[in-house]
This record gives sequence, structure tokens and C-alpha cells, in this order.
Amino acid sequence: MVSQEAHKAAQELRAEGCGRNNRQGYKRPDSAINKVLETGGVELEAFAVKVLSKAETLPFDMGSDSLNLELPTFWILERLP
Repeated sequence: MVSQEAHKAAQELRAEGCGRNNRQGYKRPDSAINKVLETGGVELEAFAVKVLSKAETLPFDMGSDSLNLELPTFWILERLP
């Protein structure tokens, strides 16, 4: 569960940024426990999100299966004296 305020603040975050959230944990009722997951007996509620830092888009995709860190290089085609 996420409060409306926390949801609105979280929309400002990008994968490259950093944020902090305040949350509260609750025990799920027996009828809502997910026995497949180790954490299936608890529910977290985020009620506040604070953006700690924003970042520009990175020049490479952090979400891809293979991370290619080769950045394009631009050569000066003039002769140097």
C-alpha cells in the first residue's frame, strides 16, 4: 500500500536518483498470507517518500541484461601543430 502523497513524491524518482521512504509493516491476515514467498506474511505501507538526490539520465542502460560501458569517442580530425 502506498499513500497518495508518497506515490506523488515517488513519481519524481528515476533509477539514477536516490530516495528515502518511511514505511510501516503489518502482519497479514491468515487469508491473505502468500506461502510461496518468505515475506508473504507481512504487508508494507509506504506513507512518505523523500527525494534525496536527482540525477540526469545515464549514457548507458542500467536495466539491460548486458551492460556496455563503451562510450562514443569523437576524434579531432585536424592535424595538431
